[in-house]
Amino acid sequence: MRLFLLGPRILGIRTGISFGAEDFGKGRRTQRAPSAAPMDGGFVYVVRGDHNLVKVGITTNPRARLAQLRPGSAFPIEYAYLAVSSGQPAEVEAAAHKLLEKHRCNGEWFDVQPEMAVAAIAGAAHKLGQSLLPVTVDRADQIMQIASAGGASASNGYLFDGLPWPLRLPLQIVCGAVCGVIIYAGLTLMYLIATSP
Repeated sequence: MRLFLLGPRILGIRTGISFGAEDFGKGRRTQRAPSAAPMDGGFVYVVRGDHNLVKVGITTNPRARLAQLRPGSAFPIEYAYLAVSSGQPAEVEAAAHKLLEKHRCNGEWFDVQPEMAVAAIAGAAHKLGQSLLPVTVDRADQIMQIASAGGASASNGYLFDGLPWPLRLPLQIVCGAVCGVIIYAGLTLMYLIATSP
């Protein structure tokens, strides 16, 4: 439960502050570990092997997925294509599998050239209205680190949320007043410019 203390309206903007139970407790807020943070979206990939087959799949951790696939393959395998999707990668994967259905060998393995599998993924994403951004495995690691760091934040979007409420209250009041003065000055200036001869 949060308690909201509302201040005066300044140029139509209501000032105020909110308090939650965590603001009154001892110690700091607890934060999730970065590895526990869920990542929205994921990666769509094409793996190719020396056996001239390709696998079309999805993952949230490309490096770990390739390490998981390698022991089960009699041939060396590598990524032929890796793209990050902010939408639903499972939908893109399913649509690409449907496009490649007549070339399916076993499970998610297809007897096509990697370029054809990539084209099926791109066509499926376009048909679903999703965008894909091709990346390298190193770039995928960076994306996962950023997603984990962003997901671990305890902030709920309010300015000064990480501070204890006795310090946060005056800062929010001062910032609200400064913003109000800046907005008022800007509107006054626009009015004077509009009405001057």
